[in-house]
Amino acid sequence: MEELFDELWAGVPSPALDIETNQVVVRSPTDPQQLAALDKIEAVLERIVDSLANNDKQLTILLGRKDKSALLRRAATSPSVSLPVIKKKICFPGRTPEEAWRFSQAVLMRILELMHEAIASGVVTTKRDIYYKDPALFLKQSVVDRYVDDIAFTFNVPRSALSVAAAAKGLFAGAITITKEVGQIIDGRASQEGQLIPGIGNGDELDIHGAKWVLIIEKEAVFHSLVTCAAWPSTSLHGIIITGKGYPDLATRMLCNKLASYKCKNTNDLLPIYALVDWDPDGLGIMSSYKHGSASSQQHDNPTSSRLHWLGLTSEEVCSADDDRHNQELLPLSIRDRRKATKMLEWQNLQEDDIEAGWRRELQVMLMVNYKAEIQLMDEQEGGVQEWVKEKLL
Repeated sequence: MEELFDELWAGVPSPALDIETNQVVVRSPTDPQQLAALDKIEAVLERIVDSLANNDKQLTILLGRKDKSALLRRAATSPSVSLPVIKKKICFPGRTPEEAWRFSQAVLMRILELMHEAIASGVVTTKRDIYYKDPALFLKQSVVDRYVDDIAFTFNVPRSALSVAAAAKGLFAGAITITKEVGQIIDGRASQEGQLIPGIGNGDELDIHGAKWVLIIEKEAVFHSLVTCAAWPSTSLHGIIITGKGYPDLATRMLCNKLASYKCKNTNDLLPIYALVDWDPDGLGIMSSYKHGSASSQQHDNPTSSRLHWLGLTSEEVCSADDDRHNQELLPLSIRDRRKATKMLEWQNLQEDDIEAGWRRELQVMLMVNYKAEIQLMDEQEGGVQEWVKEKLL
């Protein structure tokens, strides 16, 4: 039995061999992480071919991933604590029908082949594209998602090094232009609908023009209400707004992470970053994903925005008004909400003496009054959400 996991982690190089043609591959990528990933993919494929050619009895490949149960407890532990790694064996020939489908039916090999093709050709593909290359083989999208993440984790590279990206999800608008390494220019002021957030590579450039602030918005509906309001053309000259449409994807968090290191051109101060989320446990969970990283991420690269400030909604806005119409907009906490809030109170950074003690107090207030509120609550005041944001930021 031959196990590849330790060698892959060590980054053992291999000749650049094309499995089908037995010819040396012309390497187009220049990024060191992509070249390392290409070497590791070829190492696996070469061993598979060698094993078949030599009639070896069994070849075992170990894919690693973080312990899922430990990931769920991650926020309740110290960030410095290393999480355990689960190693999943994939054997050829398969010892069970499930193993036979995983390996001999070429699920792993097919994904590695498509990754190799993408890296070597310099084309970025998506998890969705991979699935639709062979849906009869993969059966469902979650199979591709899991294997892509496990391969990236095992190879100890970010998913971008495998030339695989999630389908674009987040949106941005305002005083920012992204220039991709290939020359594509994405202007945040060129569309009233906002621009899809691309994966941000090392060779991409960001120009924040005269931006004085960044506002991260939980909901797409609120994002659109801001970019379509009458005041947006003037506001967009000095502001950037971003939405991840709920819990953000990696590309959205990466953009926010990049912006956190930029300085305002006029004052030379670091660009302030604010979050506008619902006043409920998920709102705080979304804000935590931006500020402290995704607790469920299998990626080695888990971008954060540690300077993120909470703009709203807070108990101050929710509890300040005392009229019937305002109170009718409040929603009772569900059983799931109460369970999530209780779990979040166990997080290390939400303890009384830690950095997010204010978040802890907000969760305690939610549990005490047994209510939650959506951002749209501010539409009940004069000028709506647009005027509220303007008063807060301008």
